[in-house]
Amino acid sequence: MKFSNPYENKNYKKLIFIPLVLIIISLALVFFNGIPEGIDLKGGMLITFQTNATVNPQVLEQKLSSFSKTVAVTTFSAPSGNGVEVELENNPSLTKAESDLEQLQNLQTLYVSAEVNNTLSTTDLQNLRQQVLSQAQIVLNDVNSTASIGNSTSTALKVAQTAYSTALNNYGNNIISAINSSTPISTYSVNTVGATLSALFLTQARNIIIYAFILSAIVIFLIFRSFTPSSIVIIGAVSDILITLGGMSLLSIPLTLDSIAAILMLIGFSLDTDVLLTIKVLKREEGNIYERAFDAMKTGFMMNITTIGAFAVLLAVGLIFQIPAYYEIGAVACIGGLADFVATWGLNAVMVLNHAEKTKKI
Repeated sequence: MKFSNPYENKNYKKLIFIPLVLIIISLALVFFNGIPEGIDLKGGMLITFQTNATVNPQVLEQKLSSFSKTVAVTTFSAPSGNGVEVELENNPSLTKAESDLEQLQNLQTLYVSAEVNNTLSTTDLQNLRQQVLSQAQIVLNDVNSTASIGNSTSTALKVAQTAYSTALNNYGNNIISAINSSTPISTYSVNTVGATLSALFLTQARNIIIYAFILSAIVIFLIFRSFTPSSIVIIGAVSDILITLGGMSLLSIPLTLDSIAAILMLIGFSLDTDVLLTIKVLKREEGNIYERAFDAMKTGFMMNITTIGAFAVLLAVGLIFQIPAYYEIGAVACIGGLADFVATWGLNAVMVLNHAEKTKKI
């Protein structure tokens, strides 16, 4: 089947309205609807289990309401039986214990450093030692432990760590027992992410995306050594990600470490198609700029189709076997592949061709 070249139409610049509308809609969705965050970024406990019994999500949520203010139960079909995901908020007492334990570890590090390097007077060192012991007792109080911290700071730290781990395990076991009392569990897994670790994940993920854009921009400017073409390429990548985020918001695809990895991959893929278009139009000589843009479009179309096809298989596997990582990566990659096609050949192509016309590179 032969397709006509859309860029040879004198009204080709109207193509830009399609990606612009999608970007505006995506921004509205992200702003007003938001993007759900996964356990690894917001913290909490995710229990996934299999059962042969019929599960009533509302009944199970009510049964577990004593463990968490917010309980979300999702059921799905799996080859081995009925699958259930239970998501709970972090326990406030355990969250406080985690924070206090982190302070204890910092105090112990300061104490050991001061003791080894002899940087504090005897009185100050004793005061710091007492702070470590007092902080250890605070952790034990948080988890209602009657263990003795002793007189050694290293022992106190180990006792506090053990008490916290025991309390965390007991909390999870109590939830499993509560579920099992009404819904027999065949197999289960528990994923717990504390508030401190989730905050670290979120900060690191945000920084990685920012660094990826900055480094990509530097490389693009080094390639083209011109502000306008380089800016057009970067705009294309940003547009791709914005439309993808809008799709995630619309379909309630959570923002997790897995989906963020897919977003980082999309940045590279988007830059690849944008650079292909820009080099083809501005630096090649065969034909006119409209023919070169259409030729690049055909190549980019095949790239998009193969990418979407490959990740559609991953998405299908994730849905069938309920593997969250596969589902999230596959879904984000498929949305991003479609977004890249619209952004590159609707937005970037119009901008590049307009630049070529102004600089007389027709």
